[in-house]
Amino acid sequence: MIDEHEITRKAYEQKKEIIESANERSREISNGTKEYADDLLAHTEDVLTQTLGGLEKNISEALKLMEMSIEDTLKTVQNSRKELK
Repeated sequence: MIDEHEITRKAYEQKKEIIESANERSREISNGTKEYADDLLAHTEDVLTQTLGGLEKNISEALKLMEMSIEDTLKTVQNSRKELK
């Protein structure tokens, strides 16, 4: 007949194995989750960086066009004033 002590010991061993296995799986899931989140954040960072670069270029071009337009308007105003004299 199996000793009750032996049954209890085996039960504790199984419990320990189950807990270790669950802890390992938990670590794997946690690491996978962190890696997934980091990948998403890296992609978001890339998109934002590209968007910012595009905005800087577009703003610069828009400012140049505005400057040229204002300069042309100023020349027109100055010429019109000269014609009035």
